[in-house]
Amino acid sequence: MSYLTAADYDRFYTLPITLPETELRSRCYIQVCTFVVTEGMVLEMPSLTVQVLRILTPGVSPVLADTSLGLVSAGLLASSMLSGAVGLVTQNAVGASSWNGAQPVVITAPGVYRVVVLNNSTNVDVAVVVTGAVCLRDVGVPARAGVLFMPITSVSVQADPGAFAALVPSSPLNV
Repeated sequence: MSYLTAADYDRFYTLPITLPETELRSRCYIQVCTFVVTEGMVLEMPSLTVQVLRILTPGVSPVLADTSLGLVSAGLLASSMLSGAVGLVTQNAVGASSWNGAQPVVITAPGVYRVVVLNNSTNVDVAVVVTGAVCLRDVGVPARAGVLFMPITSVSVQADPGAFAALVPSSPLNV
């Protein structure tokens, strides 16, 4: 039987992923947060939920740029140019979706990882909320020493058709 010691607590760090209710314009995305994974670290994302609260454009049916991405998608993206989504949640209408917490996304490769939410519609604006959690663990070095967590301090909204391709697994990252 193993016990948690003070040294064990210095080896893991749990961070929330939160984007409060936000207007997301058509064909735009928002970077919610960024995580840096260094050599010997493990990033585990047990939960990610995207909720579409309401469609803000009255009297219009959404037209999707890519049907596989749903109306709104949220995902964990690797930052290199040729990477795609590591984990992706899509929502097709007003409501919420999340992935199975019993099967978390686990990453051991060093790099910079971003949580992004995307409005895949070409003609409607939506109100969205994104929530989740990330656990960073380090083998031997306290995780806090190697963690860079950048919460949202100013929203940088970017309209880029290449953003849609960035969320499709195994496609080039064009953002």
